[in-house]
Amino acid sequence: MLQSMAAMASESGAAPQGCSVSAKRAGWSATARLSWFADSYLRGVRDFDVAGAYQVLAASATGPLPKGGRDHVDEYMASGYVPVESGGASGSKTLEYAEDDFALAVLADALGKPTEATSFRERSRSWRTSGTPRAVISSGVTPMARSRKTTTRNGRGIGEVGAYTWFVPHDVAGLAAVMGGMDAS
Repeated sequence: MLQSMAAMASESGAAPQGCSVSAKRAGWSATARLSWFADSYLRGVRDFDVAGAYQVLAASATGPLPKGGRDHVDEYMASGYVPVESGGASGSKTLEYAEDDFALAVLADALGKPTEATSFRERSRSWRTSGTPRAVISSGVTPMARSRKTTTRNGRGIGEVGAYTWFVPHDVAGLAAVMGGMDAS
């Protein structure tokens, strides 16, 4: 599977996205498979072109590409979040991009690219721009989603607010702190 995904990235010039038969577009808002590359590589799976895949995945995360890449990457890099005015689903995009950035940081570390790893690790903390107290996160009224009228499911794409409130798999300790500590969350 990783060989196919690495080949898809190399041939298309963009990170592969998950498909959705019920959505209007042919993929999720983020490249939800980046964690598969990082996790597999750290577990010793090496039978795919990790350097080539990383090159395309990092390019997808840092600038607009002629074929695909992240939606609204410039706004995300400038603000630390995808503004809802950029097309809706801003909350899910920001949270998914933060997870993708963490996976890229892990891969960059493994490939001996410490400067890139530091940059992606810092960007992986962008989930914090989605609002901090539990009430703000749950309401959907955040820097990303200032107006409920212009959001998709309160700024989230394919998920609901309750699920996305907890979608920080790469920084559980940070999420618990934001929510008032391990006992409160």
